[in-house]
Amino acid sequence: MASFNKINNAVNLWATTGLSFSSGTWKAALTSSSNPPSATTSSYGGLTSLATSNGYTAGGAAITMTTSNTAGTETVGWSAASPTWTGTSANSSAGFTFQYVLFYDSASSNNFCWFDNGASLTISPGDTLTLSSTAAGVLFTLT
Repeated sequence: MASFNKINNAVNLWATTGLSFSSGTWKAALTSSSNPPSATTSSYGGLTSLATSNGYTAGGAAITMTTSNTAGTETVGWSAASPTWTGTSANSSAGFTFQYVLFYDSASSNNFCWFDNGASLTISPGDTLTLSSTAAGVLFTLT
C-alpha cells in the first residue's frame, strides 16, 4: 500500500491563504524513483513528471477535488472518475515505470501531497493503472 506524504508549504498555504480545492486545476501526476518529491518540494516545477509516452500523458490527469467539514473534521478527496492510464507500446515491451503519485494544482504549480509506492512499478502494455481513494472518495482527513 502506498504511503501518504504532505508538502509542508501546501499545509501552510491551506491554513493561511485558503488554498482552494474547489477552484484550482488539480491533477494527479506520476514521477519516477529518480525524481522523488519531498516535504519541501512545494512547486511542480521542482519535479519532472514522466514524459508523454506509452500510455502516460506528461503532467498527469485532471481530477476534481472536493472538501467537506463536519464538526471540525476536514475531509479532502476527489469526485468523478478516478485517474486511469493504460500502458501501450508499438513494440510491446515498453509501458511506463513510476514510484510516486503527486497531487498538485496545475494553475498555481503548488504541490499538495504525494503517495510513495515504496518501489518502482511498471505498467506494461495492456496493463491499467487506476488511482482510487477510499469508498467514500476520501484522499485524507484532518482533525
